[in-house]
Amino acid sequence: NKLGVDDWREGWWEDKPKLFEKNTFINIPYVVDGETIVSQSNAVLSYLGRKYKLMGATEAELTKAEQALCEIIDLRNKVVGICYGPKESYEASAKGHFETTIPQYYEKFDKWLAQNGTTYLAANTITAPDFHLWEMLDQHEAWSTSLGLPKPLDSSPRLKEYHRAIREDPRLKGYFEGPYYKLTINAMRAHFY
Repeated sequence: NKLGVDDWREGWWEDKPKLFEKNTFINIPYVVDGETIVSQSNAVLSYLGRKYKLMGATEAELTKAEQALCEIIDLRNKVVGICYGPKESYEASAKGHFETTIPQYYEKFDKWLAQNGTTYLAANTITAPDFHLWEMLDQHEAWSTSLGLPKPLDSSPRLKEYHRAIREDPRLKGYFEGPYYKLTINAMRAHFY
């Protein structure tokens, strides 16, 4: 069942009881692959990464991919707390996020790429965590614009190049030209979508 961001509630609440019977951790996002049902963001990314050989080619690359996924979810959770948090503190929290949190996280990711000497987070080829970091970078570019703030990638040349390289990867052209890239970032009940 493919759900658009705007109409997720109807399909999700319809499917959830049946899925819950098979996986009590069921939540969005989830993947149904035959008899396997996987839920939770990092578990879904890890599962798909393993299935499609996008978790690195070596044990060292796998370890880097797992660490990157955990670091990215920490950033994502901060964003979710602001976007779905109290409306009265949204603007101040969002601006504080861009002033303090984003420089810290962008510096970590920049240094990670430099330390590892790789084009992407775990290797010189795209791995599962790269999709999630790219999404976070892209969302922060849009979010900063909506707040009238400078684009954070302008202060991070390495991450800006990373973002560009993934956006221009010819294997991803269908996604970027298709309907899913055009969906809202968050559900319409969020303060930023």
